[in-house]
Amino acid sequence: MIAKDTARRIGAVTGLVLGWALMRFLGYSGVMPAAIFGASFCVVGAIAGEQWHGRKRL
Repeated sequence: MIAKDTARRIGAVTGLVLGWALMRFLGYSGVMPAAIFGASFCVVGAIAGEQWHGRKRL
């Protein structure tokens, strides 16, 4: 079983990569779009990882 912090980190990194891929797919480039997409998807990924960990323990 993985720890809650590890699940959160995995979710955050996955969200960061997905945010970057979506940014590139939509044709955005630059520092500001990267910061917006990266931060947004990093937070969403961390929340999703934490929720996944909580459901797995039940």
